[in-house]
Amino acid sequence: MINITKIFKTPKMKMPHSRKIDLWKGSDFVRIIFFFVLHTVILWALFLLGGLVNVDFDVSAFWDKLSSSGMVSTVGYGTCAIISMSICVFMYFFFENRNFIKSGKNVNLIYIIFELSIVVNFLTGHYVSVYARPFALCGLLALGLVNRRAGVFMSSIITILTLIFDVFAIGASSDGINAIAPVFIGFTTSLIAVYVALESSRSRMRFLATGAIISLITFVFAAFIEYDTFLSKEFWKIIIYGAFSGMMAVVMDMAALPIFEWTFNLVTDFRLAELSNYNSKLLKKMYEEAPGTFTHCSYVAMLAEQCASAIGENAVLARACALYHDVGKLEQPEFFTENQKSKNLHNEITPEVSVDIIRSHTKNGVKIIKKNRLPQIFADVAEQHHGTMVIRYFYAQAQKFYENDLDAAKFSYPGPKPKTKIAAIIMIADGAEAKARSLKDRSSAAVDQAVKEIIEERVNADQFSDCDLTTFDIAVIRETLTKGITGIHHDRIAYPPLKIGK
Repeated sequence: MINITKIFKTPKMKMPHSRKIDLWKGSDFVRIIFFFVLHTVILWALFLLGGLVNVDFDVSAFWDKLSSSGMVSTVGYGTCAIISMSICVFMYFFFENRNFIKSGKNVNLIYIIFELSIVVNFLTGHYVSVYARPFALCGLLALGLVNRRAGVFMSSIITILTLIFDVFAIGASSDGINAIAPVFIGFTTSLIAVYVALESSRSRMRFLATGAIISLITFVFAAFIEYDTFLSKEFWKIIIYGAFSGMMAVVMDMAALPIFEWTFNLVTDFRLAELSNYNSKLLKKMYEEAPGTFTHCSYVAMLAEQCASAIGENAVLARACALYHDVGKLEQPEFFTENQKSKNLHNEITPEVSVDIIRSHTKNGVKIIKKNRLPQIFADVAEQHHGTMVIRYFYAQAQKFYENDLDAAKFSYPGPKPKTKIAAIIMIADGAEAKARSLKDRSSAAVDQAVKEIIEERVNADQFSDCDLTTFDIAVIRETLTKGITGIHHDRIAYPPLKIGK
């Protein structure tokens, strides 16, 4: 049990505020609406292109088909339906995840997922079978590249878009079952896939098992819908198509994820696992050129992973970010204590120069991370993990040389403050791990007091005002760090001298 009464007793301490939503300017609305309109036009073009494919690109046949069914009604209704879907997408993300779609890149990401899914669903339904469509592809991509809630919402939208293509004779034939199947099969399998894949996203083999589950569900739905063909040749085809549907969705998702990751510089659990491997380029370089920093980052990564898991954050992401949070020290590793063997280079320069070198590692980290095309969140954490804290040692050193009061801002990190819970966790774990190393008494009580002081110092300096870290989160982090650090620095018995043999 977590003892909430153990938190803080300092009356002057400020508690963190809730996360702030970015304010939108007029130019932001114009830019984002432009992207929404652009992709709505692309979807509309796919709508018409599908019609041409449906008549084997016979323009006259396409024109005759539109004329016979009522050109204005067919194209008009389809256009209105697509525009309505775009409005729904905008409204959802604007009110649920406004910060996400403030970036035009993210709007492009959302719609490219839609467009890819529509094209694949259409081609599969037209050339193979409606039951072979990889219905879950959109939801799985959204789950991996955005989040679960987006996966659920986008699964619903792609189901309606697929139905729009079918009903208006642009996708597969709209007769009978081909118009109804996407509603039942697409919506159900997509939602189930999102939730099943969420629990399997860290293992590729378990993720493949998701495809088998989707296939089974598709088969069950198809069997009920096509009950009159039971055990016929057509029925066995449906079984094969159902199996194809689920596995195709998962395989295409796994194939497309690396392309999306590279193109949009995004992060998934699969990519995080690869970047967290100690054989990765930058981690190997850190181990060779800044071994002390490498060890420190490894410890902080372990602690951050435990803390993130304890408060319900992405533990894999926290670990990966922590491994790279001090990568900027590669620029001048010899100026950081953990990499010094005997000589301290700061003894030969002024405190002002020392501060410039020390605080530059946050900006250098951003530069190195971007140069190596690592995820943006790695750069954010590297820049934010010290916030605007004063570099106390060199500030105290400078006070010995000057009689007048010093400007603390000149001896502080430039910020910004942590903007996510993961950045805040790494800020706390970074300070706590470093302070624990200086303790002579590393008992649980001593470590707990050290962690408490680190957290209090940062809370009183208002370092968590830009993220949504709560009082309860802080209590959990404190207790988790105390256990973790005590475990790292546990006592061992002294080995007695022993001579074995002659």
